[in-house]
Amino acid sequence: MKKLLIIGAGAHSEVVCEVARSCGYSEFIFVDDSKELLSIGRAQYDTTALSWLIKEYEDAFISVGNNQMRKSMYDQLIENGYNIPSLIHPTAYISSSATIGDGSLIGPMSIVNSNALIGKGCILSCAAVVDHNVVVSDFAHIDAGAVCESYSKVDMYGKILAGTVNKNQ
Repeated sequence: MKKLLIIGAGAHSEVVCEVARSCGYSEFIFVDDSKELLSIGRAQYDTTALSWLIKEYEDAFISVGNNQMRKSMYDQLIENGYNIPSLIHPTAYISSSATIGDGSLIGPMSIVNSNALIGKGCILSCAAVVDHNVVVSDFAHIDAGAVCESYSKVDMYGKILAGTVNKNQ
């Protein structure tokens, strides 16, 4: 049984959980500092539990939409010794020459074409297209249906909005 600790219990965590299930994870626990999410039971623990939860959950994934906060949580997980896998939906196309950084989420029907580089902690939402030779820097977000034109670049913490095209400059 593959277990995954998920940081963040908001709406994005539902997507992460579904993609994680498609990757073979079957048991989940949610950590979030939001008092509201803790009080309604969406999160079982706050982040103070990270130091001891590693005994039971060696894999952790960050389901936080805020790019800078995702970086901060990534660093905290690394400090605590967690493995941060990438989660790639089985309907996504990933070229064999593409590189996907740790902790990235590649959503359903997304495309990562030849020689593309996806950094650490990135989000590619449903049907995002990253064409050949694109660089998506760490902790960036390519939203649903967005297209990164060949040879374009997305800066660290960048966001390409849903349905838009990131042009090669």
